[in-house]
Amino acid sequence: MQALAVAEVYRGELGLNLTIVESGQATVYPSYCDDPAYYQAEQRAKVDGLGVWGSTGEHQRPWEWRQR
Repeated sequence: MQALAVAEVYRGELGLNLTIVESGQATVYPSYCDDPAYYQAEQRAKVDGLGVWGSTGEHQRPWEWRQR
């Protein structure tokens, strides 16, 4: 089995992982994240209708889709 690497990506002081969650372009993967800031950012993106949360329809997180 191949090892899985999970990383935080920064450009200077800007955390790109959190930025894409804040913009609604990514979701939080609970198996790899225990930072409440990510869950708060995802909730704000949902409430504000940003990114994928801005359109109607069924939104599936990638790991849920792969389980099908």
